[in-house]
Amino acid sequence: MKRVYFTLCAIIGMGIASAQAQQFNNTQLAARAQEFTEEAEQGCPQYMTPGHVSVAAELLARVEIKTEPIAANENYTLLSNVQLRNKCNPNMQRDENNFDPNNFNPLKYFFNFTPGVSTTYRVNNSNYLIVIHP
Repeated sequence: MKRVYFTLCAIIGMGIASAQAQQFNNTQLAARAQEFTEEAEQGCPQYMTPGHVSVAAELLARVEIKTEPIAANENYTLLSNVQLRNKCNPNMQRDENNFDPNNFNPLKYFFNFTPGVSTTYRVNNSNYLIVIHP
């Protein structure tokens, strides 16, 4: 009986820890979505509503940055070929020359967030790939 009780407590404890970790990740994602939305939409306050930030968080959750050596015959779209969304923030700078995967804001670019399959972009002359998952 003690073994069953201990096992049940361990399972519940792991579930609580997992839920807390997920809540922390969601809180981090929401904060990052707020920060990135403010950068991309600076000058257009109509796009800084909680609804817009929530959509931004959903988009950010689908972005993965990974490293992979450049292949001789790959056909990924280069980041430099993706248009910058700078209508609201004309002072926004591109990232391909000083790419930092920890601070990269995908909301600054016109990435294709709506395909039914993953879409991959190459950060120019680097091993970084930006993958947009469906």
